[in-house]
Amino acid sequence: IGGACDAAGNVSLAAGESKTCTITNTRKGTIIVEKQTDPDGAAGNFTFTGDAAGTISDNGQIVVTNLAPGEYTSTESTLATEFVLESISCDDGGSWTPSGFNLATRTATFELDPGETVKCTFTNRKCASSITVTNANDAGAGSLRQAIADVCPGGTITFAGDLTINLTSGELAIAQGMTIDGGAHTVVVNGPGSVCGGATPCFRVF
Repeated sequence: IGGACDAAGNVSLAAGESKTCTITNTRKGTIIVEKQTDPDGAAGNFTFTGDAAGTISDNGQIVVTNLAPGEYTSTESTLATEFVLESISCDDGGSWTPSGFNLATRTATFELDPGETVKCTFTNRKCASSITVTNANDAGAGSLRQAIADVCPGGTITFAGDLTINLTSGELAIAQGMTIDGGAHTVVVNGPGSVCGGATPCFRVF
């Protein structure tokens, strides 16, 4: 409310006087937090705090309506056991004020425009706190490469026996903290120079 009106919409007029009041209506909006898991349908509960708060499982949503335009946040504060947050995505990338996220803090920041509905999706991957490598294959079930992809942050990878693993499809990408423990076994990982980034074969013994 503006112009000649006060905050309550009242105006005082003298005889013969003309005044203009301006009343602006702003459409309210909605924010949605959605949970997805990999694999789809994996059991587990995930708790969120902030402006969109609650506990949901796979395919669940937290919906908060009737919000004034502005900035709102929601943080995944508690993950289900043996899950890791893999990605956050928000669906208003075409907006003048697109929403964003911080994967490290597990937080989505909603930038809500008038009348807008914004959904941010948190996708969590099922992981394992301990995995045993059972074969010397370069990739696939039971391989070291698959174990590295599936272990939880801070988890442990062990081996079922002595193994010599020949890399053929690329380096082993380790993007999180983990323990790779050969234990009483001799485990050798090697590959040609094209895999290891040099001109001669390279290897690693665990």
